[in-house]
Amino acid sequence: MDQDITAILFDIRLDDTGQFDMEFDRADFITAGRLGDLMTTFLSSEQARLGDHIRLRLINPTPDRIFEIRIDGLTGFCVAYDGMPLPELVSLGNLKLAPAQRIDIIADVTGDVILRETVPSGGEELGGIMLNGQRQIRSAPIAPLPANLVPAPGEITQTADLFMQGGAGDGAHGGFGAGPSTT
Repeated sequence: MDQDITAILFDIRLDDTGQFDMEFDRADFITAGRLGDLMTTFLSSEQARLGDHIRLRLINPTPDRIFEIRIDGLTGFCVAYDGMPLPELVSLGNLKLAPAQRIDIIADVTGDVILRETVPSGGEELGGIMLNGQRQIRSAPIAPLPANLVPAPGEITQTADLFMQGGAGDGAHGGFGAGPSTT
């Protein structure tokens, strides 16, 4: 790799003065979560050369936002999800990153690399890696990463029961919002 670049996606809620909003509305906890009004990307490098062979690690550390992004300026593949190599390469297209998810990409830089949120705005720019020079383009194909060495699990000796009830605002579990279910 010519570069290993980390892109941390952020979703931030600002108040009327442009400062980080510290207020919480109870409704945030019973709907889609505490979604922000500003999405951005923090990049470990903001420059690459045309033809660079890079590993781009996309990380979504937000607790509530599912990012749906498109990356312009790269030709390559997704090679790992959450640090686990994929057995087959996955073509780049619109990518979904759930909260706490990571996607690793190996790709060649074909232009300015622009990360765009495709939902709900339809193309809001989150950040970019701008071209600064050029190198000879490589012809070697991108191959899957080797599998992680993970020990085989042992015999299962314990069990646990998990009881799930209620839902958004259901009073049956001490939530807030809607009252007890009438059905």
